[in-house]
Amino acid sequence: MKSQQLKYNGKRASITKTIIGLLIGITLLNAFSKFMDYQLLQQKTIDLQQLGANDLQNWLLGNTYFLGLLLLTYFFVSWFRRAYHNLHLLGAELSFDERWATWSWFVPVLNLFRPYKIMEEIWEQSAKLSRHQRVNYWLLGAWWASFLVSYLLSHFSSQLMLKAQNIRGVHLSNLLEIFADLSAIPGMVLLFLLIHRISKLEEKLIRIYHRPQLEAHLLKGAA
Repeated sequence: MKSQQLKYNGKRASITKTIIGLLIGITLLNAFSKFMDYQLLQQKTIDLQQLGANDLQNWLLGNTYFLGLLLLTYFFVSWFRRAYHNLHLLGAELSFDERWATWSWFVPVLNLFRPYKIMEEIWEQSAKLSRHQRVNYWLLGAWWASFLVSYLLSHFSSQLMLKAQNIRGVHLSNLLEIFADLSAIPGMVLLFLLIHRISKLEEKLIRIYHRPQLEAHLLKGAA
């Protein structure tokens, strides 16, 4: 057991949770802006100036959301891999090499089920080694189901927009896009809860197996 090499993961967890909170706010604003766009297109006489201003707002919000999503991907996957790495060092019963904690998200088809399995193992083994609590499989399943539903809706709405051939098709794709945006929020809330609960277990593992490292980190933060 190479407990002396455990790496503190709390900072990555905190940053990831902060980004999730910001993304939830941006998602709500984005959905509201798109709904305003939808309402404008429903009018018999369309105010082109207002529509242009709303399109600019949608563009700004969309790009801000995309940037936030990139940051979330980076910090979440970094937290995810470090959590798996630390469990490997503690000799936990794990099914995959720690590199899969990163690559499982980006390999087609595999990314539909392996990240869930790794998250499940992270929580199971962290709970087991810390002798703290049971795993909430309902929370895990709800998070992954929400993630998949949001992904599929987003993909479907994008395809519908590309294939829209009349104003009715545009209206339908706009509504589906709004619904797809809002459907991402439950998954983000559940991911926030998952990271929060697992990071508490990670801190307990460091207290059990490598307390000096945690104390050094806390002293550094207080300096």
